[in-house]
Amino acid sequence: MDYIISLIFNNYSTSQLLFSQISSFFELPSWLEQILPVVKFLAGIFSILSFAFIVLIIIRLNRLMFSSIVQNVTASIHAENLPADKLAKQWTKIKGRISQNTEAEWKLAVIEADKLVDDILKKMGYPGEDMGDRLKSIKPEQLASLNILWEAHKLRNTIVHDTEFYASELEIKNAIDHYETFLKEVEVM
Repeated sequence: MDYIISLIFNNYSTSQLLFSQISSFFELPSWLEQILPVVKFLAGIFSILSFAFIVLIIIRLNRLMFSSIVQNVTASIHAENLPADKLAKQWTKIKGRISQNTEAEWKLAVIEADKLVDDILKKMGYPGEDMGDRLKSIKPEQLASLNILWEAHKLRNTIVHDTEFYASELEIKNAIDHYETFLKEVEVM
């Protein structure tokens, strides 16, 4: 106890006092006492680097989240600039093809709907040479109807590339509904 009181009066800090108590309790080998400052220094560097790494990850995540919000807002602004009357006429024509009782008209409706949606994606600023590339550039959090849009586009590709393919009325109507869901989501209808 006298030892602790003498340390206090000799201006030892609390951490020095605590360390001296621990070291008096545990007899540390002299080699450990010599490398302890180096270990403390390395632990401090590691802590600072870890903290910096965590801060960088948080900044990066915030940028990613912010960029998707900006892209959604930009896409909505571009989508609003589309001529509503022209779009409504095209969509009415496409829906009219569905009411026909011929497979050729149904297939043509899917092809025309796909073209219309592709034009909208272009005007919204999504990059790519074709609709498949544009759909690949869209993140699922940017467009809720992305998966069903892919389904409809795949049906269109099958129709175009496989002349023997028979499309049922249900498949065609589902594809048209998927395109319409997209048009409503981007608020052009």
